[in-house]
Amino acid sequence: MSLKLTITDELNPLEPSYLTSRAASYMALKRFRLALEDFQMVASQQSAAPSPKTLLRLGRCQLALSSSTPALLTIGMVLALEPKNAQAVQLKDKVTTLEGHMWNFESARKRKDWAMARLVLDKCLQAIEGEGGDVPTEWRIWRVELELLRGSWDAANTAANDALRLNPNSSDVLALQGLVLFPTGKLPQALQHMSSALHLNPGHEQAQKLHKHVKDVEWLKEEGNLTFKQGKLQEAYGLFVLGDSRISSLEEEGKGGQIHATLLSNQATTLLKLERNEESLADTDAWLSTSPNSFKALQTRARINLHLERYDASVADFKCAIHKRVQRAVLPRLMYIPEPSYTEPLSPLLGSPFNEFRCPSGSSSQP
Repeated sequence: MSLKLTITDELNPLEPSYLTSRAASYMALKRFRLALEDFQMVASQQSAAPSPKTLLRLGRCQLALSSSTPALLTIGMVLALEPKNAQAVQLKDKVTTLEGHMWNFESARKRKDWAMARLVLDKCLQAIEGEGGDVPTEWRIWRVELELLRGSWDAANTAANDALRLNPNSSDVLALQGLVLFPTGKLPQALQHMSSALHLNPGHEQAQKLHKHVKDVEWLKEEGNLTFKQGKLQEAYGLFVLGDSRISSLEEEGKGGQIHATLLSNQATTLLKLERNEESLADTDAWLSTSPNSFKALQTRARINLHLERYDASVADFKCAIHKRVQRAVLPRLMYIPEPSYTEPLSPLLGSPFNEFRCPSGSSSQP
């Protein structure tokens, strides 16, 4: 069909019947943007005597491209010509539903209800994907941003990978992928994505800013590790603090994420070696507020409390650290074991259910 259409287009490229046939072929191939252009030309030529069939196809293309307002206007023209057109009524319901989801999404974002915003955005994506349409890049970016706001690092990385797979030459998406990799502690990969974004768009402000921050943090972290190994503890501590100060605490940038926790860990460990126990405890509490399931943080706090002769708090933290370590080691393997074979032997250790064990919460700064 494509060869036939090419030949006829060369003969009369503006003939409505040719444009309509080509647009229908584009629709069958899910190439809605090209179909939209052809149907718009046909609709313009038929403006004196509009064709409901042409307008209905135009409306479907507009919906598939998430252009809900133009789609409603087009469907309104169809219903003005044929008030009982069942296909138009059905299409109008779909577009109205999409607009409702978009309104709910914006409302949830304004309320900073990130879980609800993500749920509604998923419904928007499903509405477009259900038509075989093209999900706007902006929507995919929103999805990544929402996962960052929720602190869902794995989900943010998955969403960023999806966006990059579909938009490999988008500087915005590359910069966003770097933004996801930075707080998860993958600094070299973050730098690589920022460099790629700047190669495509040298003036990209977010990429420029984040590229500098990542380079600074990476250098300060590595230099701090080196001086720590050399026994220059006070200098190492200063480098870790300076590196942490370069990390954004903004909610939309993940509040620092894992790289913030890593530098807090380094600070706490260095202060403990310097026997500045109260300061080390404060950094460890901050570390635990960022990574509440970190057995290493609990182990560090237990050691600090032992130095401070807060024995009950130390024992409680050691127990919790062991519990977290066992959960981390055992739980991933339980999915491969039939339930009756592990419930009894493990329940004394892990609890039955596992969450019956309660770790101490909050600061341990009081004796």
